[in-house]
This record gives sequence, C-alpha cells and structure tokens, in this order.
Amino acid sequence: MSFGFGIGDIAKALEVSKWIWDTCFQKNNAADQQYAALGADVERLRSTLNELQSVVVHARAELEPFEDDTRDIGGDFVKTLEDCRSFLRGHVEVTKNRAGIIQNIKWNLFTGTELTELRSRLQFHTQALTLVTAPEGLRLLIYITQQVAELNDKISSSTTDVPEPPDNCISEWLSGVFRENAFRAPPVTFAALGDIPFRQGCIALRQHCTHLPPENRAGATPKEYLGLLKCLWLIRVLQAGRDIRRWRRGSPFRIFILNVRKSPTEMRLVRMADSNGERNVSCVRGEQPFNTETDKFLPLYTVGGPNDPLAVETYRQNDSNPERYELADETAVWALQRILSGFLVCAEEPGVVCRLLRAAGISSLNLLADARTDKMEGLVQVWHFDPLVIELPLDSPIEPSARSMSVATVAQASYSSLATQAKSISPRPSTSRSIGAVSIASSQATAVEREHRHGSLTELQPPIRPAVILFDRLGWTHTYLHLEIGTDVFVNEAACQCAATNGKCKTLVITPRPSLSRFTVRRLSVAGGSSLKKWNLLLFGTPGLRGKPHDWEVVETLECKYLGLTFPKVEDRVDFAERLSVYTRIYLGAEKEYTTKKDRAKRDADRPQRKIVKNTRGSMYSLSTMSSRSTNASLGVLPH
Repeated sequence: MSFGFGIGDIAKALEVSKWIWDTCFQKNNAADQQYAALGADVERLRSTLNELQSVVVHARAELEPFEDDTRDIGGDFVKTLEDCRSFLRGHVEVTKNRAGIIQNIKWNLFTGTELTELRSRLQFHTQALTLVTAPEGLRLLIYITQQVAELNDKISSSTTDVPEPPDNCISEWLSGVFRENAFRAPPVTFAALGDIPFRQGCIALRQHCTHLPPENRAGATPKEYLGLLKCLWLIRVLQAGRDIRRWRRGSPFRIFILNVRKSPTEMRLVRMADSNGERNVSCVRGEQPFNTETDKFLPLYTVGGPNDPLAVETYRQNDSNPERYELADETAVWALQRILSGFLVCAEEPGVVCRLLRAAGISSLNLLADARTDKMEGLVQVWHFDPLVIELPLDSPIEPSARSMSVATVAQASYSSLATQAKSISPRPSTSRSIGAVSIASSQATAVEREHRHGSLTELQPPIRPAVILFDRLGWTHTYLHLEIGTDVFVNEAACQCAATNGKCKTLVITPRPSLSRFTVRRLSVAGGSSLKKWNLLLFGTPGLRGKPHDWEVVETLECKYLGLTFPKVEDRVDFAERLSVYTRIYLGAEKEYTTKKDRAKRDADRPQRKIVKNTRGSMYSLSTMSSRSTNASLGVLPH
C-alpha cells in the first residue's frame, strides 16, 4: 500500500458493499425504518468509495507523508463492511422479506444496539473518507483556475497558437461518461467534441463552476469533486476545439471567461490597439467580476462637462458603494461601451439642442389635450449594433457546425462595418472613408449570407435597429433619450421651418413616415445622488437584456410627432446626417434581406424534397418526400 489504504482495500470494500446492497436492500421494499436507514448508510459509503477509487492514484504522492494519519482517519472500512455482512446473514428472514411476527419482534428487541453501532461506524467511514478527497479537490480547483487563466491569456495575446490539452487526472472511463453525456440532448447539435460551439461550451462551463465549493471551505463532497473533474474535462475540450481558433483578439471571451473564475484580481474589460501598439484598459473590482445581468453601468462621461474626467461607475444589486473607473480617452470609453452593450458609437456631437414635439394625449379631463414641446441640450450619438463576435474567413470553407454561427453573426451584426476594425475609433472619421468601408463590409456580409440562404427558420435573426441617443443634464437631473431608427421614421429635410437656405440649415428633423401619425421615444430621467443608480446604460443598450421590473418603472414611453436636433455648426449637422443615413440604409438592407430569407426558408421547409435512388438495374428514380430539411439548431446571440 502506498498510504493508509490502497486500491486493493477499496476494491474489496466495494465488492462487499455491492453484495450487501444487491442481496439485502435492493429488492426489499417492506423493511422497517431502521433497516432502510442501514441500507442508506451502506449505499452512501459505497458511493464515497467509488469516488475515492478515482482519487487514490492521483492523491498518492500528496498523501504519502501522511500514511499513518490516513489509516487513522479512514479507519478499517473493510472490516466494518464484513461485520455488516455477517450481521445481515444472521437475519435472513428479514433480508429476504420473509420475516413473520416472531422474527420481527426479535429484530426490534435484540438488534437495536448492534444496529446503531454498525450505522455509526458506516457514517464515520463515509465522513472520514470525504476528508481524504478534500486535498485532491482543492488542488483540482486551483489547477482549473490556473488553466482558465492561461487559456484567457492565450486568447488575448498576439500569438495564434492554441495550447495542447494539459495532462489531467480524468480516467478514460470517466472521460467516456462525460463524452456520452455531452451528446445526450445538447442545446446545439454537433458531430464531434471538437465541433462543440464555443459559446455553448462556455455557458456549460460557467453553469458547472457556479456549483463548485468556495475555495475557503474545509471539505468537499464526492459530488463536488466530480464537478471539478467535469469542469477540467470541459476546459480540455474547449482548448482543443475548432471554434477557439476563430476568436480574434479583444473578443467578449475575456469578459465571459472571467465570470467563470471564482476570485479574479483584475478584470480587463477593454482591449484595443493604438499608434503605440497594444494597450489595455483595466478595471479592478476586487473579487467580484462584472455581470451585465446584475450590475448597472453608469456612463458619467455622457453628462459631464468638457473638462470633467472620463469615468464610469458600476453598481451591483443591493450595493450602496459604486466602483469608479477612470478612462484614458474617448477611444477607451466607446470600446468599453461597445464590449458591454454590443453597440458601436459611430457618430457623436456635443452641444446639440433637441426639441421634441409630443403627440396630443388623451386624458379624463381633456380628450384633446394640447401637444407639448420638450427641450433638451447635450451629447447626441448614433449607435450601430456591432458586437465583437466570431469572424469566419470568407475565402475558407464553412463547416456545417459553424453554419448557424455565421448566419446568426451576420444577421445580428447588421452588416458590420470594416471601420470598426481600425486601430482606434475616431470621434469624427471622414465621411467618404466611412461610407466606403461600410459598403465593402455590406457586400462581404451579403456574400456570406448568400452562402447560407437556405438555413432553417430558427437560424434567422432579425437585425437590430440603429439608435439615436441624447444625453442631457439640467441641474441635478440627468435625462437619457433613446430613439430607434427603423421603417417607421425618417430624416425629413423639408420639415425644418427655419429661414436658412442653400444648405445652411443647422437642424436635422426626424418625423414619422407619411402613413403614420407618431413615433415612439423612450426616456429615462433621474435625479442626482442616490437615484443615480437608475442611470443604467445597459437598460436600453443591450438587446435581449430586459432588466428587472423595478428598473423599467423609471422609463417613460413618449409618443412624438417631431424631433429636431440643432447642431452648433452646419458641418456638424451634415456629417451627423450622412453617417445616420449610412447606418439606416445598412439596417434597411439587412431587414429587407432578412424578410426575403425568411420567406424563402418558409417555402423551402414546406417544399417536398426529391431523393435519387437506384433500382436493381442501376437506373435512377426521383422520389418525393415531405420531410423538412434537417438543420443545425440555432446558436442564438452571444452573451453581452
């Protein structure tokens, strides 16, 4: 034996415990409470021994110096199980469920003390052997954390090499069990382990890690130890998968994988490059990772003055103290906003005066209430949904497992702009360059779409609308205006009633389509102080993230007839209008193609297929079938 007990002891104990369970308890459904409790104790010890058997080989080196201690801790569980078997053999009538009145009286009167002693010994061994697995479990937890950190660094580095799966203590049998479970009713179908979609693998890894024991806990149960092995196995699968090679630097994987780690000391929310090379914008939050579902993202730079430092604050639910992050420049601000919300800031102008003509409302006192004009002044932006997602090379063959991801990516990105891949996001790129880059990106994205016109309906995702955002601060009140630009509104150049002519007008007017009488604008207004926690950019900025019900209570829905934006200069208005027009056309084109693809997919789903078969003479026949095409399930959108 290498230490207090070895493989032979465990195998012998497992053999005895299996005999006890199969012979005395498995088919005995009429036993009394004490007899059933003894069977439960035997089964718990057997389960612990099963887990311990896989631990002993790998824990031997660590437990070698404590050979005598482990024998004292674990006890002679083989002898206890032998005594239990001898005891049960003396009560065959009870174990075979054939006991009469006399045998039951003898069992209840004369076996109570011996039965209690046996149960106490079985429970002692179960608890003691669990302590033996704790050192191995804690070692695995630390090892998993190190592997995740190494994988995280590899993804974000400039090199493209993916590390080989590390050696681990997972046996071939246990790996086979994990492999079998992975193919059993998965949310997304895949042909091999290497084809597991990276997003689904990360979600599974995160779900498993949430059930792991904290690092500061004294012991770990065999079930939790098995969870550690499962996480380690899944990390190996993701490291060796194909999708990991498609993730570019700066992808949301950095944020997502940090949510998996139990105690990160640093969160690098933004990663970008500038003229000086690669640089990081790091946000330190102690041991709490940023979570877009529970944290509030407060963009203080949107309401600050021109000389105020660029900063954001985050609040966690039920947290009174915010974390404040200073940002270097606007590039860092917009990159942070994009990586958290999925929206790219593609136009920005400060000092814009907004006049909002609200539609006539209906009240109990006045059925024809007068329309009201609201006036605000502040920072206006155009948002275009362009998250950091997987990018597939257009000149490389697209595998079946990646087909759903490519379709969802293009639809969600709404023909993402190549301008987003520039070294930095310029507050004011030249209009011609921006439009040219967008046009190239649109044609490339369309080419990818044409490769997969016949995808299933579940794979098609409607494009996300661009939005016009206005931030305003009046005294201690902060206002956040959100208008989605779709088919219901348009820029009406003839609606401005100012006297300026010959292109000298500084006002951009947005009105509803001629067939509509109004459009919808959402507004969030909060006062300073403690109420500022409700100033959450992600409330509007993240598609699919609906927020908590109490968050939406502070959001107003305004029915409007007219929205006018007056810029400081004519050039500002022209530049803003041209870029808004570009991204509006991108969305409308994506919406049109989405509708076409959806109609074609419906027709393809209902159209009978034709199978080509051979008869015995070798001639070809065409057979019709009504079965719909089998397609991969949709991967959905990436987590923001």
